[in-house]
Amino acid sequence: QTVTGYISSGAQFDYVFVPSPGTQMTFDTCNSTDDVDTVVEVRQSGSPDYIADSDAYSCSGYSLFSSVTWSYLAASYPADAVFYVRVRGWSSSTTGNYALTMQCSDGGTPSSTTTSAYESLTFGGTGGVLHSLMSNVSDNAYVTQICVKAESFCVGCPQFVTAIRLYFSDGSMQEAQGTAAMNHNYSCTPTVTADNCFTSVLVRSGALVDALQFTTSDGVQSMLFGGAGGGAVNVTALDGYCLSAANVRAGDEMDAISFFFTYGLVSFASANESTAPSYAPTAFPTTFSPTSSPTAANLTISCGQTVTGYISSGAQFDYVFEPSPATQMTFDTCNSTDDVDTVVEVRQSGSPDYIADSDAYSCSGYSLFSSVTWS
Repeated sequence: QTVTGYISSGAQFDYVFVPSPGTQMTFDTCNSTDDVDTVVEVRQSGSPDYIADSDAYSCSGYSLFSSVTWSYLAASYPADAVFYVRVRGWSSSTTGNYALTMQCSDGGTPSSTTTSAYESLTFGGTGGVLHSLMSNVSDNAYVTQICVKAESFCVGCPQFVTAIRLYFSDGSMQEAQGTAAMNHNYSCTPTVTADNCFTSVLVRSGALVDALQFTTSDGVQSMLFGGAGGGAVNVTALDGYCLSAANVRAGDEMDAISFFFTYGLVSFASANESTAPSYAPTAFPTTFSPTSSPTAANLTISCGQTVTGYISSGAQFDYVFEPSPATQMTFDTCNSTDDVDTVVEVRQSGSPDYIADSDAYSCSGYSLFSSVTWS
């Protein structure tokens, strides 16, 4: 398969894939349409280092495009390891259109006689107690219905997800609930029809899980459970995989969630199965999608650039930037066209606290706009 995209300044894109044992895989940008200087890396989720990276001049001697070949030896990695390939520019100023191609020695298709599963990335914060929501009756069960509580704890405050129930094809049910969850009724998705399952989840999250929305293999989409805060990420199952379980961290509210997808549990109609890509992009900070998209592609920002957007109730937007050592940077909303009372924070990914936040009256004494300077 070949996937395409545009690398804006400082952007990087991560694509999850599921290797079969003994498979040799090659990932390359040799067919990119622009002369974009790319780097391709194979990575394991949770590890800060790459497993393999691309060589210069690996695309028929051309210096800008890249290629990397890697073989999966199952005994070398945990059974639940998640792998992804990253494509990025050679430097923070690299921009252009790329085409990333994945080729496999055996076609890269999981065996239909073997049930294999993988876990998505975890969305949200690090607090709370872990709850593993999976069937305790059958190893081959998949999720047929999902019910969610989403609540607000003050008048005008945004909603957060506080509880979730998963109903399984074997008739079992598992639940996780935050201690602050009120005695409100659950709201539920429709139950999946025969030969279909849940294959896509929209997650909005920051330090907590703000909202969830689920889509089935035949395109039936649930309501959005929760509010408009956090960054939005769409988690799409690999071809032939169904939502089968979830890990939830819950304290007062739902702190974090990840999803498990299992292969071979449903006999899809061919039209349904073809809607899922054979390897799908996963969500990192560079791929957050706001409710109302800013003009900056991929939610990155660089020195001298202005990006615009609309803040809906409870919404927040995160822009990735790449600082140079000892550089002093100022971020401000001083040129906003509306009288919108804004807060600007500099943050490090993975940390619940800001590094620096904006001062009131920092835009020529005006109280609503904000400015923060950080080195």
